[in-house]
Amino acid sequence: MRCSVASSLRQVFVLVLFVCVYNVPRFFERDISCVDDVKDSVTSSSPARVHDDDADCHGGVLLDNNAYQIVYENALYCLVVYLGPFSLLVFFNVRLVSELVRSRRRSTAAGAGGGEVASTEDRRERNNITLVRNL
Repeated sequence: MRCSVASSLRQVFVLVLFVCVYNVPRFFERDISCVDDVKDSVTSSSPARVHDDDADCHGGVLLDNNAYQIVYENALYCLVVYLGPFSLLVFFNVRLVSELVRSRRRSTAAGAGGGEVASTEDRRERNNITLVRNL
């Protein structure tokens, strides 16, 4: 798989789209309502309507739904926050180790063919540097 600007932009677009779709239900979790309080004005005898900056925020329909709590808050959250990153980490580490093994086999095969090969110590050092850099 080649990395190009077009493929990188496509991957970023898919990631942003996923994040937006995943977080849409959060916008509907709570009901926000602003309440106008009637307070007496100091300068006049008639009551004045004063708008409080603090909105009354309470749980909406989604927060009261048990299925939403189980599926979205628990299962999907666990998949996205824990299992997704962990599976990506395992995937990339397996690919890295397999590439290192393949590289070692190629250098061993080149050494058996009489070509110029770096010393075993040099190859191990390069592989260790690659592992440390990627971790």
